[in-house]
Order: sequence, then structure tokens, then C-alpha cells
Amino acid sequence: MTQPKTPSKIFSEEQFLKKSSEVALYYGFRPFQNWQEEAQEKLKNIEDKHRRKEVKERGQFNFNDCEEKKEDAFQTEKLKILDHYVKHASLLSSPALCFWHGRISHSKIAEGTPLSVFSLEAIAGSKSTTEALLIRTAKAILDELHFKNLGIHINSLGDRESFGRFERELGNFYKKNSTSLTTHCRSNLKKDLFKVHSCTEEKCLKEMNGLRERAPKPISFLNGSSRTHFGEILEFLETMDIPYQIKHSLLSDSTMRLKTIFEIHSEMATDDESNGDGGTTKPKSVRLAIGGRYDALSRKLGLRKEIPAVGISIFCPTSHEKKLSITIKTKQPQVYFIQLGFDAKRRSLEVIELLRHARIPLHQNVIKDKLTVQLSQAEKMNVPYILIMGQKEAIEGSCIVRNMNTRSQETVNISLLPTYLKHLEEELV
Repeated sequence: MTQPKTPSKIFSEEQFLKKSSEVALYYGFRPFQNWQEEAQEKLKNIEDKHRRKEVKERGQFNFNDCEEKKEDAFQTEKLKILDHYVKHASLLSSPALCFWHGRISHSKIAEGTPLSVFSLEAIAGSKSTTEALLIRTAKAILDELHFKNLGIHINSLGDRESFGRFERELGNFYKKNSTSLTTHCRSNLKKDLFKVHSCTEEKCLKEMNGLRERAPKPISFLNGSSRTHFGEILEFLETMDIPYQIKHSLLSDSTMRLKTIFEIHSEMATDDESNGDGGTTKPKSVRLAIGGRYDALSRKLGLRKEIPAVGISIFCPTSHEKKLSITIKTKQPQVYFIQLGFDAKRRSLEVIELLRHARIPLHQNVIKDKLTVQLSQAEKMNVPYILIMGQKEAIEGSCIVRNMNTRSQETVNISLLPTYLKHLEEELV
């Protein structure tokens, strides 16, 4: 088992941020700063003074405590986003999509090395589509940065009920086999069971690999709803033709340990290992992004009910340069994409990526299910055309293109959509 490595710096931070932002904006994510400004502007327009006071008093979490205690900077950023959502949930769309960029050194992810991080976050999205959207967007970013041979390592610990059963069985297993543990892992067993199960020490990987293979696997303990949710995510990955591997030892931090966890890897050649054939290098698995659900993190804000939340972060080493601010100019979309049903939702990400490559601007809300909600958004945006994919179109590999002015429509094969829509754009000019 190869320990994932952090990628070398192969592009400037400016390139990293610019390309990441362009893709994120296309998929419907907005800068967290803009998200904050928009909510504040809406708050000003609320005439009821008591209502304004009520919103302002929500989520009184003290972030100075995080800095004083030197808590994980990565988690602190997510807490800030959750805190903002708690205060302004009634003023924001749901699920709420945003992205942020920063540098992190004090984190279990950074491990002391300053990293430039680009994170996508989806708040109040509980369905499998949310994970699929984040993975699709992150992979598109990495494609734009010219990483090759990308694949997913993924796992699910399920909900609290599923996780509780897995934790008990795993604890019993390692206690029964404690004599087979290395000294390092035997010490960790008393502190944190999951540090043993996901230990990356070279000696432990070598001596305990067989033991881990026999250990209980979390997906064996998933209840019906958790199994369905995880199965749907895998269906999305297969539809998007993204290679994946279920990695049973993939676990998240103890404060965010439930539900889905995933990483994006690239098989890349390294200079420090030869395959014994004239110095030719072997490919190694390089971790480029990590993500997963962190519903439980909202409990740190003192909430009685967890907020569904999922995020993915792409990272690379960086120097201590001046923090960058990038402005991305986008063209106003003339098309809104609507999907109906799970099959159409699965294929919708394929359509969106196809149109992104063709540089055709697009409005969409792939996380939404209801036709009325999507149609209402399309009408508010006053787009001249909408694309509709239902069950029939998903099976046939087509989309309905409807003219919102004349109400005429035509069915177009997905592969022909870029050419067809470019022709429509030319007619509008």
C-alpha cells in the first residue's frame, strides 16, 4: 500500500486560482465573499427591525477561541461558512454553493507545509447529487490543470447508527488481535481506534497490511438509507466515467467522521523510486484533493440539529507570497438546463461538462428536483432557451431545446448540442 504524496508545484498560484474559479463558477459555485456580501445586502433591505436583529444574533460562535487554541485551520474555515449560513439561511438559496481560496499550514491536511487550498462547499444539500456535483467540479478543475490518470478513492461510514455498529466491531477485532499490532499502533489503540485502522507509518503498513484486510469493513454495516445514498454516488461516478476504488481504510477526522469520504488521486511518475530497469521511474499515487460530508461539524456551533454539508478541497504547495485576488469575467448565459428524475440527474453532469468544454455559458441547478422550481428560476433569469432532460431523453441520450419566446421545441442528440446551441447564440447576436 503506497502512501499518497502531496503534488509538486507545477503551476503558479495565480494559474491555480484562475482556472479553479472559472470551473467553479460554471458549475454554479460563487465566491464565499460574494455570498457574504449578497446576504448582507438582502439583510439591509429587510424593513422589519426585529427581523434584522434576529438574523444578526444567530450563530454567535467565537472564532477567536479557534485561533487562541490553534485549532485545525481547515475546519475553522468550514465553521465560518456554516456560521454564515446559520445566520442567513432564509436569505440564501438552498442548497447554498460557494468556494473559497486560502493558505493553510496549521492543519492535519497541511502537516506543517504551507498549502494553497481551493475549496468547494455545498451547505444544506443532503442528497447524493451534492457529492456527485462536487466531485465532477473538482475533477474538471484538475483536468484544466492538466493532471492525468485521475481516479477516486471513496468510502462510506454511513449515519450514526451504521457507524456505531462498525466502531464496536472494529474495536473488538483489534483488541482480539492486539498482539499482531506494531508498538506504534498498540499505543494508538488506547487513544484512537481509527488511528490504528488508517495508520500510514511505513512499518505498520508493511507488517499489518494482512490484518487490515481481514478487519471489518464499514460498508458492511450500512443501513438501508446509507447504502442507497452511497450506491447512488457510485452510479454517478460510473455515469461520469470516473474510475473509483472503494478504500475501506479511508476515514475522516473524528469531528467529521460520518457518511461519505473521498479523495482524488493521480498516478504520477516520481524521481525517488526506480523500477530497477535503467532508472525508469514508477508511477505513485499522488493525492490532489480530499472531500466528504461534515454534517456533524455544525454541532460545534451549538446547534440542536445538524446541517447537511459536504465539501472538497484541492491543494498544492505554495510560497509565502502576497495573497492573490482574481476577477473572472463571465458571459451571460442564454440557456438554462432542467433535469427531471434520477436517470436525467445522473446524465446531467455529462451534459454540463460537454457544454463547458464547448465554452457555452449555462445556468443550472442540478441539485434541485422539482420542475416548477427550475422553471421558475429560468423565467426569473429571462433566458431565451431552456434545455430539458427527462427519463425518456436520458435513456435516448438527447435533450429538448425549447424557445421560451415562441414555445417551439426540438429534440437534439447530446453529442450535437454544442453545435446546435452555438448556432442559436449566433442568431441572438
